[in-house]
Amino acid sequence: MTTDYVIDETVTRLRYDVHHAMAVQFLDFINDILAREELKLVRMSQEIFDDAEQLFRERNTTRLSFTDCTSFVVCKNETITTAFGFDRHFQVMDMNLLS
Repeated sequence: MTTDYVIDETVTRLRYDVHHAMAVQFLDFINDILAREELKLVRMSQEIFDDAEQLFRERNTTRLSFTDCTSFVVCKNETITTAFGFDRHFQVMDMNLLS
C-alpha cells in the first residue's frame, strides 16, 4: 500500500536526481502493478488531508514532512504498524520500520 503523495515525491526525486526517463519508467512500473492489483494506492481525501494537517501542526518539534503526516494518517486508518522505507520518522511515530 502507498499513497499518491508518496508516488509524487518519488517521481519528483527521480526526475531531479536521476532523469526524466527514469521517472516515467517508475510511473509505468506503478501503473503496471496497480493494474495487476499487486499494490493498493490510497488517494488523498479531504478527511486524510485534514487529519494530516492536524498532525503536522501538532508535531512542531519533529521535522515531519506533510507527506510523512499523510502516510501516518493512512497507516493509522488502515491499522498498519510496520512500514517499508528509509525514513526514520516512522520510528518516531512508534511504527516498525523495514528498510
